[in-house]
Amino acid sequence: MKKVSVTWERSVTVDVYAPVDMADEDIRNAAIDTADTIDREAWDVADWQTSVGHTREVEVPDAECAMELAAPGRWLRVVEGSRLRGEGVMVMDDTRAEIVNPEDATWWLAPVEDVEMP
Repeated sequence: MKKVSVTWERSVTVDVYAPVDMADEDIRNAAIDTADTIDREAWDVADWQTSVGHTREVEVPDAECAMELAAPGRWLRVVEGSRLRGEGVMVMDDTRAEIVNPEDATWWLAPVEDVEMP
């Protein structure tokens, strides 16, 4: 995976995880496009200023690339202890066009048979 910090002024800062083969320019463009959807229902809101930091490759263990039920019969969430579960963490969506919450994308999930559960 690649990890890059993105800041939308007014001010929202998140760590975005993207596929390792995704071009840095495409990540930057997705961050700018995502800014257009923030507060889209607000009236008379100034444009967001988008700053994208340097990308770096990171190893995320398969055990962190999984989801679990929040409670029986409830929604799915990223597994406890995963760096992808923290506040201010987002990922590229499955189309690589927008930045979303990890639960709204599947590209980052490890194949179930490869994940060792405690």
